[in-house]
Amino acid sequence: MSPSAAFGLLLLHSVLWSIASAYTIDASCNANLDFVKNMVAAGFGLVQSAYDAVAVQDINNVDDEVKDLMKWLFTPSENYELAQAELARVYNRINDWAQEGDSAFPNVEFYCDTNRFEKRTITEQGQPAEVVWVDKVMSPPGSGQAKRHMAIVRGVNGGSYNPEEECKKFGVSRHMSDWGKQATLAITMNMPSTTQIQICPWFLDYVNEKAFKDSHSWKTWGVGKVARLVKLKERILERDFTMADTIFLFDKLIAHELAHAHNDRIIDVGDWEGYGWRNCLRIAQVEANEVRSEDRSAWVLGPYSNADSFALFASAINARGQGFRFYEDGTVDKPDVAGPSK
Repeated sequence: MSPSAAFGLLLLHSVLWSIASAYTIDASCNANLDFVKNMVAAGFGLVQSAYDAVAVQDINNVDDEVKDLMKWLFTPSENYELAQAELARVYNRINDWAQEGDSAFPNVEFYCDTNRFEKRTITEQGQPAEVVWVDKVMSPPGSGQAKRHMAIVRGVNGGSYNPEEECKKFGVSRHMSDWGKQATLAITMNMPSTTQIQICPWFLDYVNEKAFKDSHSWKTWGVGKVARLVKLKERILERDFTMADTIFLFDKLIAHELAHAHNDRIIDVGDWEGYGWRNCLRIAQVEANEVRSEDRSAWVLGPYSNADSFALFASAINARGQGFRFYEDGTVDKPDVAGPSK
């Protein structure tokens, strides 16, 4: 199927809203409900803005600044038609879940604690075979089967892992020991019938401690708050960030996790090396060599497989609509309006 034909189908699909599509916020988030609701809604808002920016019939009508973002983050070869089709497909898929609702089978579920997980031993022929972590809400003890989906929590490498350990503030090594000590703000777990996005409790504690709770919009960000959080990120993740990484930080976190949802082969390319503006620029260089086929499993791991590339593009598009201007090196010009003071 050609990119233009695929894009035409996307436009048609965008008007076919499924009433079953929804997201829910678990009661474990009640202590931080306003913040979480704002963060989740704003994350979906970033995605909608990005979709609106690329969902045009004629690529020639896409704004030059939007094309610049496409080029930097996805297509150094300037294959804008392909980038437009893939960006629209991914953002449109996420938009399908953007309605909060009380659904027995929500597409996405947000949790704020890890109390639902417990360790169990799987037996085969009466002998212990594997120690796993399971979601006890989905699979009550003695039930014999999962209530709604398989309950074993699997990592990206297929092995069982401990979600409580993944959410610890320090000392988490994500799947590969040579990445060193990292810290996880949220985890996405894809199940057969739903996706769970786990917002890590330590992150919410930090938000409360540092009074970032109203920081889902740039208008409420003081420069001091941005600086403190950038220092936190540099200390925890031991990486070098740009100003582009600090815009809409909480909203972008949700957009990043939503890109992972429902097994669309969008991962963190290189694990922690898939995060941040500079890494996304580097990953984009693979784009020219990507295998393009109907078989998505044949794709090499370039920008169309990287969650933070989609999240940063969405963040930049939304910020651009509020007067920010982005540059390839990750610097950002703030709007010339009365706003946060130093």
